[in-house]
Amino acid sequence: MFLTHMQGVLTSHQQQVLLTMPAALLAKLSRDCVDVSLLSAGLSNQNFRLHCREGDKVLRVNTQASDWCNRQLEIDCWQQAHGQKLAPALLWYSPCYQFYISEFIEQPLFNWSDLYCEKGIESLPLQQDQCLKQHFSSQLLAGHLTEDKYSNQSNQQGYQIEQVHKQDPSSLLVELLTRLHQLPVPKQVMSVTGQYQQYLTQLQTLAQHQQDYPAQAQLGHSWQRSFTLFTHTVTDIKHWLATLEQCLIKPCFCHRDLSPFNILLAADAKQQKLVCIDFEYAVASHPLFDLASVLATHSLSRAQYDVVIEQYIGFQLSLPSPNLTGDCYLAVDAAINLFWTFAAMWALLMLAKTADDHGPANQVDYQAYFEQYLKLIGR
Repeated sequence: MFLTHMQGVLTSHQQQVLLTMPAALLAKLSRDCVDVSLLSAGLSNQNFRLHCREGDKVLRVNTQASDWCNRQLEIDCWQQAHGQKLAPALLWYSPCYQFYISEFIEQPLFNWSDLYCEKGIESLPLQQDQCLKQHFSSQLLAGHLTEDKYSNQSNQQGYQIEQVHKQDPSSLLVELLTRLHQLPVPKQVMSVTGQYQQYLTQLQTLAQHQQDYPAQAQLGHSWQRSFTLFTHTVTDIKHWLATLEQCLIKPCFCHRDLSPFNILLAADAKQQKLVCIDFEYAVASHPLFDLASVLATHSLSRAQYDVVIEQYIGFQLSLPSPNLTGDCYLAVDAAINLFWTFAAMWALLMLAKTADDHGPANQVDYQAYFEQYLKLIGR
């Protein structure tokens, strides 16, 4: 029955690949799967919900447009996170990495993606931001940001933030960040400077060969204008990169795309917790980039925003071997600016790639994304 449901979704070749899964899993899906529905579709993958009699599953289909992704590293990071109950269980992946099957996580209270918003540093009240920095400065001078205040309560489940209000998203987000950042450090490292140089090199190559990327001349000129606008608008990148590099002691496990669309609220009668999905960008990197992705994409009040920063930095300073220096709070704004800078660069790359692969019909979204992300970068 499972393969019957997939006939209208997958090609015959893709269905043949599914037959390579373990016989026991295939038999269980054939017996239990009663329906298939689309969960999400993006440039790099599509996700289908397999409605089963005994626990729903998720079938993910990776597309050719995601050939930039190190799939084995993604799987390794995913399994590390699942080992600490920070991600759904990965039940099977095809040898060619085109298909993943994982458990489906119910969100009985509300869909965490409803918290999505887009915020740059200029959308935050400057006066309160200065107050936060003054608070950190006074706490550091007084010696209050030590293990006495933010004791390292690490155990087999990782650092746990004391939560009075379990439904407060700030507490749940801090717990997710701190536990993720204590996972084993991946072998592949990507610094913020390295990520910028990688994106910039690709964009410069496209700019030099705009007649080929995309093939349509009109779109090529439009893309070139967008790239020129980016280079003329974003002029402080080197300063932001230097600010982040100066406060980094050592990289840690980083998801690098912790928007609400990649976070699920799992809950039962005893507890609420966050788990994350989509580890395509996971590497060893700068922990403030993960913090920035949370702050820039979640609908938090100013008080919740400050709590996330204060508690996360308190966690870092409590570690026997911290990843960040004591003045790392000064780099939060730079991290948020770099988050949106990389998002704008990514949108330009995708704009060129989709035009080259699929023609002008697919251009509108990525052009709009680029323009929106560019507006969110602080000046």
